[in-house]
Amino acid sequence: MKARDVMVSPVITVKPSSGVKEVAKIFLERRISAAPVVDDQGKLVGIVSEGDLMHRAEAGTERHRSWWLRALTAEETLAAEYVKAHARKVAAAESTPGVSAATDNLITRPRGGWT
Repeated sequence: MKARDVMVSPVITVKPSSGVKEVAKIFLERRISAAPVVDDQGKLVGIVSEGDLMHRAEAGTERHRSWWLRALTAEETLAAEYVKAHARKVAAAESTPGVSAATDNLITRPRGGWT
């Protein structure tokens, strides 16, 4: 399978300043599960996916940890999860860095399977 077999054309991109709700609407309307995040010069700066939008405070799906697990989790991790769950803009919700590939690149099953 090649990259072009699983991507839409033309590529649907979003900006770091795009709203999280706006991106979720694009995913639904375009029936896609992820989009490259590009800056004003068109340079790839990240990727935002359905997974990045899953644990959202306004949807009531924010991740809640038990008190003992919170105590064992690094403060940086808890802070990053909070920011992501409450982000209004893609810049705070996206996964970075993004990786680009040519449309003719082969997609192979990773060692150990898909996660």
